[in-house]
Amino acid sequence: MGWFHPLPSLTFGAIVARLCDFTLAVDQDHPDTCPGAKCAHDDAASDDLGLLQQRAHSDVTSHVHSEIGVWALEEEPDFREPPVVRSPVTLNMMTMKLCLPDSKVRKKYSQADCWYTRAYGTNKLPASIPGPTIRVKPGETLKVTMVNQLRYPSPGCDPLNLGFCDANTTNLHTHGLHVSARGNQDSVFEHIKPGGWKKYAFEVVPYHMGGTHWYHPHSHHAAAIQAGGGAHGALIVDDVPGSLPPEIEGMEEKIMVMSLVDSAWKAHTNGVYGMSRLESMAKSNLWKTQKGKYLDVDDVAVLVNGQFKPKLKIVNGKWYRLR
Repeated sequence: MGWFHPLPSLTFGAIVARLCDFTLAVDQDHPDTCPGAKCAHDDAASDDLGLLQQRAHSDVTSHVHSEIGVWALEEEPDFREPPVVRSPVTLNMMTMKLCLPDSKVRKKYSQADCWYTRAYGTNKLPASIPGPTIRVKPGETLKVTMVNQLRYPSPGCDPLNLGFCDANTTNLHTHGLHVSARGNQDSVFEHIKPGGWKKYAFEVVPYHMGGTHWYHPHSHHAAAIQAGGGAHGALIVDDVPGSLPPEIEGMEEKIMVMSLVDSAWKAHTNGVYGMSRLESMAKSNLWKTQKGKYLDVDDVAVLVNGQFKPKLKIVNGKWYRLR
């Protein structure tokens, strides 16, 4: 959380590392994502977003891609915030296709026109980086149905190498909520296999402090691949009225989720590999180009709310709350 006294205008270009803008495309028919049949069962009436009911098949071999929700992230677009959802929420772990646009970037990296990663969507919102912003009030029970629309194969761990594996097994974890790790709350030891689902109920105590937090998957051996690949989002606990100075409570808010896109195959100078290399270590099928090869582009970029170098127009002399 932060408070910012602005200059007449603000551009995020300075915080963005090298690289390009992206086209983001949801791809529900990629072999790592459930097809359009039933994948989970729930009472849709209890969920204001409705539960997308689908079923995973372990024997799917088709590589036909049916894209929904395609949009281009041109350089320096107008700033926008992620959509906001409240309890009850259905989060779908989905496959998403990222494509480089027709530009000098595409000419430079022609072998990497498109590749695949994981991201969160809902029944009314396509998969996106980041996922929707979840807001909750102190004293509220945050109900989330986590649906894993990813598919098999999801190779398990080698007893001799417990590094990256089970890349399509997931769960849900929060950073910042003071809640129990038992039952259907925040346990990182829960595992939702491909095609599975789980209902979470995070009991936020009435005296919980307001704050800016985030959520992501935390399934052991797959957390870095999934969260680092795009499956993450902001989690805001609303401030209790009167708990902040009036000057701060009345500020206009701007939600900013910064996402690192690391497409490097070779290790960086700090010894850290990019997502495609981790995916290959897990023997999984994403972070591959349309030619079936793991992405090998030595580049890193930072996206703000899934945008490349967005421009935020603000009023001189007005205070803003950036979170």
